[in-house]
Amino acid sequence: MKKIIFFLLIITTVFMLDAVEITFRYFDGTIITRQYDPNTEMLRFTLGTGRNIVEILGLEQFKNLRELWLGMTAFMESYDFLKKLTTLEVLVFQDIYFSNIDFIYSLSSLRKLIFQNCGVNSKIDASRLPYLEYFEFTNSQLNEFPIKIVEKRNINTINIAFNNITFIPVADYKCILIIATGNPISDTGNPNIITSGRSFFHTVPERYRRFVR
Repeated sequence: MKKIIFFLLIITTVFMLDAVEITFRYFDGTIITRQYDPNTEMLRFTLGTGRNIVEILGLEQFKNLRELWLGMTAFMESYDFLKKLTTLEVLVFQDIYFSNIDFIYSLSSLRKLIFQNCGVNSKIDASRLPYLEYFEFTNSQLNEFPIKIVEKRNINTINIAFNNITFIPVADYKCILIIATGNPISDTGNPNIITSGRSFFHTVPERYRRFVR
């Protein structure tokens, strides 16, 4: 038993020495520091964990961070700290209104960009995200198509389900799957623009279904 405890103490000590410290500042002035495995590839700060956060410091210490979820961070003053996350491939936002979204264009490795019940005051320019393959902007009461596409590049799926969009300006891009379920759009004649029919979940390609909310 003593040997087991000693072994666990060694493991804990090694982790503590290598651990990454992340600092969270909250709306009420509270400051909390938490320790994480430096090899962490995915972090979620949504629902209870994201509520009332004003600032997150230290995420750039993760050298292998591939996926980040942020939600309900209504009091966050700036998202510019994300510019430092150069390894990020998946970025998910939930229940956030943005006054400026330009920080995303610094994320050169971004492959999946997801907004769920969010507000953004400008269109996303896909030409500035060269590796983007999946874009989602759902349940957000949008009236206009939220992404600008000049050329297809890598993007293969756009999910704009459950908004108020009446017109899709990329109807000529027949190689892009556009999921428009729950929008007041009539049949466009393009089989890759899905406006109704099958279960919404099953219209999303299987590799992206884990993001469905």
